[in-house]
Amino acid sequence: IEFHAPNLPDRPRFAAARLDEILASTGGHVALVGSSLGGFYAATLAQRNRLRAALINPAAYPYQRMQAYFGCNENPYSGVRYELDQTDLAALAALETPPFEDPSNCLLLLQTADEVLDYREALTKWPQCPKVVEAGGSHQFENFERQIPLILDFLFPSQ
Repeated sequence: IEFHAPNLPDRPRFAAARLDEILASTGGHVALVGSSLGGFYAATLAQRNRLRAALINPAAYPYQRMQAYFGCNENPYSGVRYELDQTDLAALAALETPPFEDPSNCLLLLQTADEVLDYREALTKWPQCPKVVEAGGSHQFENFERQIPLILDFLFPSQ
C-alpha cells in the first residue's frame, strides 16, 4: 500500500484542485480515507471516480455549517492564517455529489458524542452505506486504532 496524507490548502477550491492532481498522478488500486472536512472531500472523490472510501466522522454538509467561520482563521496544525468567505462555501457546494451509486463503496465510522458535527447528518446523507456507529467518543474518533483492520479489509477486500 502506498500511503498519501497530503497537506491540503485551507481554501476549499484549492484543496479540491490539489486532491484532483494527486488522484490523477496515482496508479493502481486507489482507496480513500477522510475525517471531518476530509471525509466530505473523500466522499466527493469516491463518488466521482467510483472508488471505495472510509469516512470518519465526516462533514456531510460543510457548506451549510461554515458560515460561522467567515473571516480570518488560523489552521491549528500549520499556524497559517487564511480568510474564509462566500466563495469558499460556493466551492464546497459545487463539490456536492448525488448519493453513492453503489453505497457498498463507502464505510461510515461515526461516534455519537462528536462535539463538532452531528453524526446523524452523515447517517441521513449516506443511509445505505455500511457503518459503525459507536456511542460516545469525540470528533477525533476515540480509539481509532481499533478500526484500522476493518478499514483496511473494507478498502482492500481480498479478491
